[in-house]
Amino acid sequence: MNIQKKLYLATIAEDAHLLASHYNLGIEVNEFCTAANMDLDFARWDAKARANMAGIKRFVFHAPFNEIHPSAIDPKARRLAMDRLEQAYQLAATYGIRRMVVHSGFLPDVYFPQWFFDRSVEFWQEFMADKPADFELLIENQLEPEAELLPRLCERLRHPRIRLCLDTGHALYRSKQDIFHWADCFAPYCDHLHLHNNDRVWDWHWCLDRGAIPMAKFLPYVLKKMPSATITLEHLKAADSIQWLVQQGYLTEPDVSPKNTEPQVHSIPPVFDARSEILILGSFPSVKSREGQFFYHHPQNRFWRVLAAVLNEPLPETIEEKRRLLLTHHIALWDVIASCRISGSSDSSIRDVRPNCLKPILETAHLKQVFLNGGKAYTLYHRYLSDKISLPAVKLPSTSPANAAWSMERLIDAWRQITLPLTR
Repeated sequence: MNIQKKLYLATIAEDAHLLASHYNLGIEVNEFCTAANMDLDFARWDAKARANMAGIKRFVFHAPFNEIHPSAIDPKARRLAMDRLEQAYQLAATYGIRRMVVHSGFLPDVYFPQWFFDRSVEFWQEFMADKPADFELLIENQLEPEAELLPRLCERLRHPRIRLCLDTGHALYRSKQDIFHWADCFAPYCDHLHLHNNDRVWDWHWCLDRGAIPMAKFLPYVLKKMPSATITLEHLKAADSIQWLVQQGYLTEPDVSPKNTEPQVHSIPPVFDARSEILILGSFPSVKSREGQFFYHHPQNRFWRVLAAVLNEPLPETIEEKRRLLLTHHIALWDVIASCRISGSSDSSIRDVRPNCLKPILETAHLKQVFLNGGKAYTLYHRYLSDKISLPAVKLPSTSPANAAWSMERLIDAWRQITLPLTR
């Protein structure tokens, strides 16, 4: 069973946008799970959310949940919850998103079940009173110790647009009940799932095949029990779970064959001058870089953040600042490929390569070493250019967000070696 059309990636994953774009998946916007992000430094969080949504067609919005308790004993606390969730709804509406995940706010040992039901019914009926007919609210379990609690709330509400979201990691960590029992209880009311795994010791948000949930058995079970429910993978890095889904037959690799695409021509001039001492080469500019007409223009590519950290400089924002950073530190920058056939920004789809001519750089600069940004650039360099250049070449880990196995800290440590040949 292919689940591509019902699958979303949570933007807590640093590789969410890249993988969602590659596999044509949806995005669950998580930038505002902390309510203060709707107020403090909103422009930055808004820009991050919009960058993660760029080019994606399907969305869910995760509302804030910290200290938000719809069934709170204090009426002022309930009013705070209402104000914050209304603010979240208005923000989701500006993004054109019509499905919103909220936490139930249940606190064990604080709320008696009857109190929780009565106050929650009042709260959610008030919240939904002015919402349009195409808006769906999805109440997620978090601290509930029993699977029966939220289905009973749905029975009390009897609202066609208030449904449940089963979070498997929360159920596993917070409850002693079997995860299959949770699926059975939620099934009649559940329209969405958050899939992740853990060891019952902590809510680690591990990949699907690591942890106490036997996902190879649970996923087909839950797909059968809830055939119309959508799914969000909630991981800090989604790549491992995506690969597991591919291996299990739930996803297929997209056809990235560039046979019918027009050749793309590299139109960004190299950055160098007579003082350049090292040359950093990538493979070919991404779609965002080609649109922006400068290197590593995609906001999720970590090249400029890594370079600034390695050189102990502020993060450059404009093209002129980036150019100045390179030249100030005697760094030349270009790519291996002059033209090729490529699907989107996928290095794996590159065909019909024509390499760049590095002669202008070699004749002007006094280069000591070449560094390659990633394995594809390294392979192409040795295939097309290395026999023309008598300089040592070093492969560095790719700064692309697709290289999710490398954290920022590891990338910075690995890239520090570019400073060794540079004049101090």
